[in-house]
Amino acid sequence: MRQLFACEAWIGRTAEDNLPPEIAKALLEDDKRALSQGPLMREEWIPDKKGLKRLFETRKFPILRKGRPPLLGGISIDITDRKLSEEASIDSEKRFRRFLDHSPMAIAVTDLKGNMKYLNRKFVQSLGYTLEDIPTVRHWFRLAYPDPGHAALVSSEWGMQTRHAMETGAEAEPREREVRCKDGTARVIDFRKTVIGDSIIHTMHDITEQKHQEAALRESEQMFRLLSEQSLMSVAVLQDGVYKYANQAMSDLCEYSVEEILNWKPEQFLEIVYPEDRALVLDQARKKQLGDPRQKTNYTFRVVTKSGQIKWVEIYSKTIQFHDRSANLLTMIDITARKRAEEQLGQTNKMEALGTLAGGIAHDINNLLQVVLGHADLLLQRGGQDQKSVGALRAIRGSARNGAELVKRILTFSRQAEPERKLVDLSNEVRRVQGLLERTLPRMIRVELDLEEDLPLTNADPSQVEQILLNLAVNARDAMPDGGELLFGTRSVCIPEEYGSTCPEVEPGTYVVLMVSDNGSGIEKSILDRIFEPFFTTKQPGEGTGLGLSMVFGIVKSHGGHISCDSEPGVGTTLRIYFPVAEQEGPEAVTDTIQMPAGGSETLLLVDDDEAVRTLGAEMLELAGYCVLRAANGREALQIFAREKDEISLVILDLVMPEMGGRKCLEEILKIDPAAKVLIASGYSANGQTKNVLEQGATGFVSKPFDFKQILLAVRKSLDLSARKSRS
Repeated sequence: MRQLFACEAWIGRTAEDNLPPEIAKALLEDDKRALSQGPLMREEWIPDKKGLKRLFETRKFPILRKGRPPLLGGISIDITDRKLSEEASIDSEKRFRRFLDHSPMAIAVTDLKGNMKYLNRKFVQSLGYTLEDIPTVRHWFRLAYPDPGHAALVSSEWGMQTRHAMETGAEAEPREREVRCKDGTARVIDFRKTVIGDSIIHTMHDITEQKHQEAALRESEQMFRLLSEQSLMSVAVLQDGVYKYANQAMSDLCEYSVEEILNWKPEQFLEIVYPEDRALVLDQARKKQLGDPRQKTNYTFRVVTKSGQIKWVEIYSKTIQFHDRSANLLTMIDITARKRAEEQLGQTNKMEALGTLAGGIAHDINNLLQVVLGHADLLLQRGGQDQKSVGALRAIRGSARNGAELVKRILTFSRQAEPERKLVDLSNEVRRVQGLLERTLPRMIRVELDLEEDLPLTNADPSQVEQILLNLAVNARDAMPDGGELLFGTRSVCIPEEYGSTCPEVEPGTYVVLMVSDNGSGIEKSILDRIFEPFFTTKQPGEGTGLGLSMVFGIVKSHGGHISCDSEPGVGTTLRIYFPVAEQEGPEAVTDTIQMPAGGSETLLLVDDDEAVRTLGAEMLELAGYCVLRAANGREALQIFAREKDEISLVILDLVMPEMGGRKCLEEILKIDPAAKVLIASGYSANGQTKNVLEQGATGFVSKPFDFKQILLAVRKSLDLSARKSRS
């Protein structure tokens, strides 16, 4: 009290004199209780003279005296500072506990002996254990690590870490462990330990999901690497002009090792691009940089391999993030085989188109030759010319015949004239032609044979095989003006299914191959794909027609075969012709019996869209005694036939006409009169597309251009054959 008042201020005075009434009253009550009941203690805030309150701890007790009333003793101590310190400590502890309870990490506090003092809310929520479950660290080891050996190991390590942290004052190294929660699930925890005074703070971060994500990422990376390394597609990552990744397929494509590719400098990223395509690649890269980076880009270009090969690739480019920076993910597919197949298919389509054009031209030329040949025949038939005129007419007739043979070659190329086939041995055909070749070719050209014995047979026209051999021999002769070696060979080969991926027009199967090889001047690569085009030639005007190889091409295709050519300038040329092996005996060639033509008096209907051919045909037939009706097309023919069918003995029908073709006209004629007799006149072979018309009910066939004898013979044969059928 003397801290508040001087001693003399209390002597002879009461509490009411020095203290506020309410405090004085409370003190007097305490005095009475102490005297009557015994010692007591009280804490009271008492203001000093300045009004500032101080906390006093007062102990009061009675002092007994014999035979005299007791006295009241008391001791007061100023505990203001201590009280404030205690309250601050309690407040600090409350704030610390609030912080721990709201921490996103699980926290446990133990003393140095391992007794659990505190578990925060996150600990209980995450692991499920409370202080009742784990009063000590040993209980934790037993519950969190079911394996006794593992628990003992962790316990030993915990002790060493604790001692080290106490000795050094440093935080213990973090540890990752899988622990079992109270509900039996397993979690991966990152443990950290700090010693503070006589307590150890254990901070536990649940990294289970992080570990799962890391495992998934590793699995994804492993899967990507597996797919990338096993992929047939080339995969690379290009960043700032440097290859950051390349798979084995990329290495196989360009023939550089992966290490070489990854070590290229920025200016070398175009190393594998074909020089003529580098501008394209750079332009595509610029467009992608200026456009939407998320957009995929794909285009084709050529690459040059380490060995100098040129390959076509199709590239897909996509912008990705690689090590936190933009990069291009490149996926490349080798499309060389597809490109070659497309080129070959395009060449085939071009040849088909040229063939169709050639067939149309041949039809018109046939009509022109028909007029020339027919009128020459008529003039010769009528007679009265001098010897020179007769010679001139025969020369005209011969030239027309030669022209007709040339037209047949064109039709053969266009595959609109079928060969007369039979079973042949190509080795025997080469031997048969060898003598003719040796007499025909210059002596400085040596003919060599490399023929396979017991060669499988093929269905082929021997005369056309001979034509192939002679044409190729002539080409080889022209390629060896100073002499050389001409080799003919035969082999049996099997073309597998895989070959069709590069040559889609070739059916797999067994073939016999005719090889013709020379060591002449060879063919430039730039024109190699044009050598089978009709009228294409490298010879000077007047030295060739350009139909030799195109005719060979047509013959081979009409036989269901395939032809290829390998050539190198200055080294020579090798052509390989593949004929399918025969599965059964082919049809025998049809031969006409030579007989003198006879005329007749029957009525004939001549149908042809060419007026000159109609006039000539009618004149020929009328000269032989026939009565001839004429029609310019199929519709006109049907009108005449419907009106005069009882008088018409034979219809001579052209196949190719406007408005209504010969096939449709034949169908309509047979509807009017199923017994009608129809003779087909066409420039196409009887074994070609005309065969189907003959099978529909036509009586006979005559090839255009025909001469006087041929048309009379064909008409008479059809009339007589029909008569025999009707009698039978």
